[in-house]
Amino acid sequence: MAFTRRLCVIMTSHSAQIIAPLSKESTRFFRRDAKGIKLVADRPPPILLETLGIRPPVDTIVFVEDAAGSAFCRLWLERQDPNLSRRVEIMVRNGEGEIINAMRQLQGPFQFIRFLGLFDGDMKGKVPKDVQPVSFHLPGDKPIEIVFREMVVKEPARITEATGWTDLETILFALEGSDHHDWYQKLSEHVGLTKHQLFATLFALWMKEEANSTMATSCYRDLLALVGEADNAEPT
Repeated sequence: MAFTRRLCVIMTSHSAQIIAPLSKESTRFFRRDAKGIKLVADRPPPILLETLGIRPPVDTIVFVEDAAGSAFCRLWLERQDPNLSRRVEIMVRNGEGEIINAMRQLQGPFQFIRFLGLFDGDMKGKVPKDVQPVSFHLPGDKPIEIVFREMVVKEPARITEATGWTDLETILFALEGSDHHDWYQKLSEHVGLTKHQLFATLFALWMKEEANSTMATSCYRDLLALVGEADNAEPT
């Protein structure tokens, strides 16, 4: 009756079954704080939706070259768009060749899920043409581990000031001959962090640079275009 009479209906509910199918244009969320009830003006964060039992289904699989690409992708997605991040599963492949092979094998119309290749920055201009329509790249023009390593080596004083790490320049001198995989492992040991904690710390420092933040946002918009949501870009 409401539809045929073109009525606007306002309904309140805590039911995930009722809320989940509705578009974001048709829903508004409220929360309580010390001052009373407040409208959540932006898209509600995942934790608020999860309290209502709303968990978005995974609809995008992103293949990355290595563990560093996976760590960066998750941190970057959580920073740019936590809601989209919950819809993305990240799968590590063994280099760009395996991403290309996977993308070729998975071509075809899939109704409920999409497969994307996320390559390191040094693969720009090198991805085969048949894979390009479902591919994008990490920021920069080098593997992200090398980007972070160069940042630390170039500005050890700034890194020390921001993190409180002691003897960083001495540690870096001792690690000069290490390849970038061993370099991360040894640096994390000497500053008392796990590799994931170290990567998260370096990511936060990297994002403070305006040029890097701009590249991260550009990469986010590339992803939105691939998932068909280019008009809904709302990076944080």
